[in-house]
Amino acid sequence: MNVFNKNLVTRWWWLSSVFSLGCIVVIAMIWYQVDIHYQPNKHQLLSEDAAKAHLVEEFNQTSLSNEQNLQYIPTGIYLQSFKFSSSNDVRITGYIWQRYLTAKLETTEPKANFIFPEQVGGSSDFELAYQHQVGEHTVLGWYFDVTLRQKFSYKNYPLDHKTVWIKLWPAHFDRNIVLLPALNDYHSTAPGDTFGIDTDIVIGNWEINETFFDYKLGHYDTSFGFNQAYNEQNYPELSFNLVLKRKFLNAFVIHLVPLLTVAVLLFASLMSVTAEQVKRETFGFNFTAIISIVSALFFVVMLSHIQLRKQFAEDGIVYIEYFFLLMYFIMISIICNTYFFSRGKEYSSGWLHAQDHLIPKLIYWPLTLGSMALVTYCHFVG
Repeated sequence: MNVFNKNLVTRWWWLSSVFSLGCIVVIAMIWYQVDIHYQPNKHQLLSEDAAKAHLVEEFNQTSLSNEQNLQYIPTGIYLQSFKFSSSNDVRITGYIWQRYLTAKLETTEPKANFIFPEQVGGSSDFELAYQHQVGEHTVLGWYFDVTLRQKFSYKNYPLDHKTVWIKLWPAHFDRNIVLLPALNDYHSTAPGDTFGIDTDIVIGNWEINETFFDYKLGHYDTSFGFNQAYNEQNYPELSFNLVLKRKFLNAFVIHLVPLLTVAVLLFASLMSVTAEQVKRETFGFNFTAIISIVSALFFVVMLSHIQLRKQFAEDGIVYIEYFFLLMYFIMISIICNTYFFSRGKEYSSGWLHAQDHLIPKLIYWPLTLGSMALVTYCHFVG
């Protein structure tokens, strides 16, 4: 190899390195933007008066009954613990309180006037934790420990945000009751604020963006046995929402660090491919050795992939899975590449043997990182 060729090869290595570094920067920038991107919900309720105005404006109250006959029950919630028991189940504990006009309390043995319609676990016989009078009102506080089920999307894992909603219905359908968020009982309910949750709560791999109340529109294809027109109405369903952001570092260490390690080892095995006898003896290169190395790495990737799929068995392909699929493709490519190179020039293309297998070595990182950057861009931006 003459001096010119050495300089040319050096330039190509520099170009390969710069392009690969650029791909890393692109991936990191997209990750950063996705990870920090969250805008406070613009439709959240900020006060009890605003909640009443929202009900009048957004929902057809006359379809339920005359507005004058509606009974508003201010209802607040405070979470003490929170845990994902599965990909679609959330266990929560805490307190719910309701404020009544003392004169309208129906019995000296009050019962909780709320239910969790999405409850799949825990007792529905809520424990009365406290009762006290504030002016002309009586406040009843109930302790709850329930498991709720709702459908979450994990397609952006591990850069996903989750909104866990705690939907509340009145316990009695036929009494024209509307649950009103007890927003006056919190210090601050401004957009972006976190309230109604213990400051020392442990939520594992998550961070809290904000909490807020809102109403969701409920429409059902049944009359629940009341009358034929009942199922044609719009129902304001009170929800307390908890917006979460996954801690990216944990998932990065668990899944991406092993994948990057495998990628480095595959590159090392590719660098050992040579036609020069001295280097062959030094590196111990032969086709069988490459198959052994790639097979061992395949099982590492496969086991990690299986563990990931167990978490999201009901979802389609999540973002990070594309990296696993890319590793499978690279492994197969390296085996095919090494096989044809080992057969000699008469059985393979000349570019495989140019400069002692230089081209596959040069394009390894640009192809790998470029594919990762393309997948990231298409998934989050495109």
